[in-house]
Formats: sequence, structure tokens, C-alpha cells
Amino acid sequence: DRVLDVRRRCFRSGCVALFWAAGLCQYHSLLWAAPQKRTDSRMAASSSAAVVLLCVILASLQLNASAATTTGTGCVPVPELISAGRTCTSDPFYGFNTLDLTACLASCVSQPSCVAFAFYPSPSGYCNLHSECGSLKVPSSRGSVYRPMQGCAGSSSICFNGYCVPPTTSTGTPSTGKTSTGTTSTGTTSTGTASTVTTSTGYVIPGCVPVPELIAAGRTCTSDPFYGFATKNLTACVASCVSLPSCVAFAFYPSGYCNLHSECGTLKVPDASGSVYRPVQGCADPASACSNGFCYRPACMQQSPGGWSVNLERLTNNTADALLISTYKYYINMCRTLVTASFPTNTAIGQFAGSSYVSIGTLSSAAFSWQTSTVLVLQFTGGTDGRQSKITLSCGAASGPAFVNESPIMTYNFKWVTPVMCPPRPAWCVQQSPGGWSIDLNQLTNHNADYLQSSTYEYYINMCRTLVTASFPPNAAVGQFEGSSYLSIGTLSSAAYSWQNSTVLLLQYTGGTDGRQSKITLSCGAASGPAFVNESPIMTYNFKWVTPVMCPPRPAWCVQQSPGGWSIDLNQLTNYNADYLLSSTYEYYINMCRTLVTASFPPNAAVGQFEGSNYVSIGTLSSAVYSWQNSTVLLLQYTGGTDGRQSKITLSCGAASGPAFVNESPIMTYNFKWVTPVMCPP
Repeated sequence: DRVLDVRRRCFRSGCVALFWAAGLCQYHSLLWAAPQKRTDSRMAASSSAAVVLLCVILASLQLNASAATTTGTGCVPVPELISAGRTCTSDPFYGFNTLDLTACLASCVSQPSCVAFAFYPSPSGYCNLHSECGSLKVPSSRGSVYRPMQGCAGSSSICFNGYCVPPTTSTGTPSTGKTSTGTTSTGTTSTGTASTVTTSTGYVIPGCVPVPELIAAGRTCTSDPFYGFATKNLTACVASCVSLPSCVAFAFYPSGYCNLHSECGTLKVPDASGSVYRPVQGCADPASACSNGFCYRPACMQQSPGGWSVNLERLTNNTADALLISTYKYYINMCRTLVTASFPTNTAIGQFAGSSYVSIGTLSSAAFSWQTSTVLVLQFTGGTDGRQSKITLSCGAASGPAFVNESPIMTYNFKWVTPVMCPPRPAWCVQQSPGGWSIDLNQLTNHNADYLQSSTYEYYINMCRTLVTASFPPNAAVGQFEGSSYLSIGTLSSAAYSWQNSTVLLLQYTGGTDGRQSKITLSCGAASGPAFVNESPIMTYNFKWVTPVMCPPRPAWCVQQSPGGWSIDLNQLTNYNADYLLSSTYEYYINMCRTLVTASFPPNAAVGQFEGSNYVSIGTLSSAVYSWQNSTVLLLQYTGGTDGRQSKITLSCGAASGPAFVNESPIMTYNFKWVTPVMCPP
């Protein structure tokens, strides 16, 4: 069993273990797969022996490290959702019937050219594989687009360096924080006290490995190398230098050669394509820091007190650090050491003062402290001369990191507002209207402050998230401030919705304090924000919310180029609150660039007729056809109405008089005129 465990560890160390019948084990590094030019048989034997020793050391390190941290099973391909209710616009290169998402994932993983796949779980189940995704569209709300990524299926562990690794947490001193919601729409600010929270540190991955540290780019050593071989793999060059005790530096040429040196001598530029390195102990993943023989990384996958996961790795930038300029320059990144090579090893945040690059906090010292469900304080200590830093991460529209102050001395405070800290958006926030278009209620979310409505009591409301105001119970979507009590009048997780018509949605929250509940009627119109209506029946609170988010999308033809050369925007004639009503023998309802507001008409009606007790469509919005009569006269025609009815609207330049009914000629063809300044030249 011990031998088998050694072999398993050996594989993790990047070595292949060949077990002979005699029970002996010979290790050969995978990094040595490239052809090598060996000029000395004794050197070759020495190198081979050194590689054996290196692999044994790495395997042993894995064995010893197992006592320090728990490493789970290997990462596996898992589906990462790109977009729900959407598919790729580009044609798939392969498709097949299946009701199993895992089968779709497996097919994509097995095809090297597959970068994304669309899965349709109903009605019969289908999988499409794509070599490119293109843009996304919504031909079927049943389809969703995924890409395969390495993850830990059914586990709270984090996929790191090919393994599922559970966080190793340590409990620090509890801290209590306060939060302020900021200014609301009425200018009122509410402040609440957060609950006591604990500090969580990071986790470690066993085994620092030799990595190349650049001494000089575009230079090589003047002293002759004692050994060289052909390779295009920098890692192989590192491994060779590490395996030979006399090697202190190496020159690597990406065009395909490695030179090992027992001393570097001076540096020169005989070939700008070569660079000089020395091997140092480090972590193959640049996001980690080598400390005490282990690759350390902060526990960047955090569990918010609100119950959801927060992945700070979404803020990592592997290309460049964020640069903040104040009295000094500050460099900051997240979940990794600084990209800027001038700073000391293991630096998480750096300060450039004068000509000095100093660490103001090390990655391996990271400690986390939750202040509220959306506010996290991240502290780094161990910087140059005892410097340390604190970053307060909070939920809001992305603004990036910002320097706040140095207080007390050598303690540097930063703030970082980001949507990464916000609670996840519920799936119901993206709806399909009965009219056929998509409604995205996430546009109404306010991450900085709740909407505040004052009546007999104060009401706090938000959309697609829990309340920002920390004083309310967790999971509250709507709240009431009564006397000195902050009460929930509906929880986010209880949300239920029902469409009243294509532009009116009723959203209901239950599960509030003592059984309180709320109903919000969202409707199409000019933005007015949420408004309290009444409490009826008792402990049921009714709100209305008029917003353009609920309106149908504007047709492209509503913005026209006149033959006279200027732009005409017919959206200016849209009335979100009511249709234009024209009375003649019958009543006619008309609007512009949208379906009718009056809910009694058939869906998609752009013009309607009220005849006796019947509401009939006399033209659908999706059938619109237009033709210019001259530079200021446009004929707009709708077909597809009830029993083949159609309408023609002649728009012309003049003082505003609104639409007018002209006649019905021929039968079931209804003619209107509309004189408006919108049609006039600028």
C-alpha cells in the first residue's frame, strides 16, 4: 500500500513511476520528454540520477504535506452556465439527442475543438456542440449555453492545481462591524449594526516547486556553459538546472535551446532572444505564494453570512496589477501575488515610494472578517518593516479598488466596490413576457441603497436581491420600519410571480415577520420608481412599480432616415401610460412603436377597434411595413389583424394634432393620419 501511495504521489509530482518485478521504482520526469543533447556520458548519468533524486524528493514532499492539509480527489469537467434561455448564433459542428446534461458535457470535453455547448432538456432532449459561440440569442427558452471547466462536482471544495481542495480555516478574534446603506432616493439614510463574525484565513497546497526567476531578459552569460541541450520548454530547462548541484543559473532560448552555468559571470546580449534565469522555490500557479515549503493561497471562495458563495477570484488579474495613485503609488491585486516583478516575493499589495518597491502586506498573511452579508474586510500583514493593509470589499456597481488613507501609521486602508460581493440574482428576474419578449428585472436592482417609501410607516424595497439596509432580517426583500422595529414583509426566497398581461407582472413575497407578505405590481410606463399603495387585507402590503423595463422592445424601424437626409425618431410618439383613443362610428385605439397598452386587445395588436363588446386587432406590431412618400411623409402599414383586418397610418410634418381616423376603405382596411413635428426637418 505504501508503494502504491508513493506511486500516486509521484504522479502528482509530475513523474512517471515504473515498478519493476523486483519491486524497485525508477523515476523519470515528464519534463524531460524533449530531445536533449548530451555531450558527456558521465554528465548524462549524473543528470539522470539527479532527476531520480528530484522526483523522489517531490514525491516525499507530497507524502509529508498530506499531514498538513487535506487534498481531495482530482478536478473533473463540470458545466459552467454562460447564459440561461439562450443558445449560440453560430451553427454547431455536431449535435445529438440526449436528456442528460452530463452526456452533453462529456461530448464537448472529448472534442478538442468544442469550446461551448447548448443543451435543450425538453421536449425530447438535444445537445449542440460549438467550436465557437458567436453571440447569444433566444430562439428557445428551453436552451442554455455552457462551457466545460475544471471543477469539483457535488463538493464545496475548490478546484486548484488539478485537485479539489477544501479550505483550511482558522478562527480569529471575533469582530463586530457597522454598516451604512448610503443615501436612498428620498435622501434618508438608515444605519444598522452587523452581527458578530469570525475571521477565516486561507488554505495551503503542498509542494513548492522549482520555478524560473528572471535575472535578465534578452541577455545571456559570458562564461561558457558546462552543459546544454535542445528544448523549447522553459520548465525542462529549470528541471535540468535543479538536478545538477553545480548549476546556479541557466540561459534559455525559446527558439529551442538551454544552457546551464556553474557561474553566470557578466551578462551580455549576443542574442536578444535569450534570457538568464536562476531556479528558486515557488509555486507553478502565480496566484500562490511559497511559504514554509507549501504553496499558500487565500480562501478566495468565501461563504457569505447571507448564505451564498462569494468567489473573489473573479477579481484576479493575471496580466497586470491595479495601480492607484495618491501621495505614493499603490499596486493591488486579488487572490494572488503582485504581477509587477519589482516587489518582494509574496507581496499581495505594494507601495512605490521614491525609488523603493515595498511590500505593505503578504499574500500568506491574508485574514478575512465578514462585517455584514455583503461587506468583507481582507487584512494583509507581514509587509516591509511591519507594514500592513486592509481592504474593505462591498457590494455595488463595479468601481475597482481605491486608496482611502494611512491610519494608523503604516496601516494602509483601501475600499473595493464590486458586484462580486452582491447576493446572487434569482432566476425569475429574467422573464419571458406573454407578448414574446424578454424582461430583465435585474435592471431595477440598486446595490447601493434600497428604495425608500414614506407613508404611515417607512417601507424599504429592492429588486432581485435582499435589502441593502442591514437592520432588516436576513433574506428580507421588502421591509417596514415601524417605531423602532425593522420588520420583514416578504422574503426573497419566497418570490412567486404571475403575468396579468404582456406588460403587467404581479410579484408576491411571503414569509415575512409574523406572516407579513407583499405584492408588487410591475407595469410598463415612464420610470416612476416603486410606490406604496395600501395595506389590504391586514399584513398584506401592496406596491406598484411603473418602469420602461416592463415595456416591449422598440422596433428597429422606429428610427428612420428621411430621404431628406435627417433622422426621424418615432419613439417620441410612444405613450406608455395609455393608448390614443379616437372616436368615430367605433372607437379606435392606437399607439406608436409598441403594442397597445389597453389589455383587452389581442397580444401584439398595434392598432385596435372596439366594436360593440368586441376588442379586435386591426394590425399587429410585428407586421409593420413602411414607405416614404417624400422627405416629410411616411406611410406605415400594419397587417395580420383579426379576420385579416389591416391599418394604414400616414405620418406627416406639422403642428402636433395627434392621430385621427380617416375612413375604412376598402373594407377592413382602416386609414389614419398623424400630423406631428417629429416628421419635420431639423
